[in-house]
Amino acid sequence: GMIGTIWSTSSGVNAIIDTLNQAYDIQESRPLWRVKATALTLTIALALFIVVSFALVLVVISD
Repeated sequence: GMIGTIWSTSSGVNAIIDTLNQAYDIQESRPLWRVKATALTLTIALALFIVVSFALVLVVISD
């Protein structure tokens, strides 16, 4: 469940990377494994950011 979700979300981040490269007319020069690793890292960072944000909101509301 969790691994599939992370993999699917990283595919979405990879699509965003591809779209931004097209928008800025940049040819991707990194190897495929590095692009996938970057997308996976950004996905995990985004998930952690969301969890921390919700936790901070709950802490502020409870005060």
